[in-house]
Amino acid sequence: MLAKNYRIRSGKDYKKLYDAGKKFNGKYLFAYVVHKGADSYNRYGIVAGKKVGKAVLRNLNKRRLRAIIKKHQAQFDNGKDIVLIIKKNVIFADFKAFEKDFLTLMNKAGQ
Repeated sequence: MLAKNYRIRSGKDYKKLYDAGKKFNGKYLFAYVVHKGADSYNRYGIVAGKKVGKAVLRNLNKRRLRAIIKKHQAQFDNGKDIVLIIKKNVIFADFKAFEKDFLTLMNKAGQ
């Protein structure tokens, strides 16, 4: 689990990101990114809708994504709020493909 200060928790923050954030599209993920300033740390929000599958599959993919974020967090520039939305075709992806798509998406987003 990500530490509390690295998570987006309030509904207002999610709404702000959906409205004002720049959208990036990957094979298994969407990302909304808002730049807050380089002096602050990155915060992440992970969303998996019911289209992804039942609760077990949604939670599995959220855990996979959190593990990928923890593994690569030091590589990314600070100062961004990022909401990652998991697409339904992620059920066909293995961990390596999911990780590669995440890294490609973060490069698109300017990380």
